[in-house]
Amino acid sequence: MDMKQRTTKYSKIQEKIMSEVPVIPLFSEYQYVAARKNIEGLKVSIDSKIYVNDVVKK
Repeated sequence: MDMKQRTTKYSKIQEKIMSEVPVIPLFSEYQYVAARKNIEGLKVSIDSKIYVNDVVKK
């Protein structure tokens, strides 16, 4: 079998596996964020990204 055919078949197999297998996280990491009382609008997403677009100092 040539490489192009092999690559195509493996790609199809991987797509099938990805569509049928559930995702199971291997670990969960804690994210600690601190802010002063006069800071508002600080947001942390579920994937630990910190959003500062709406941060305001009061």
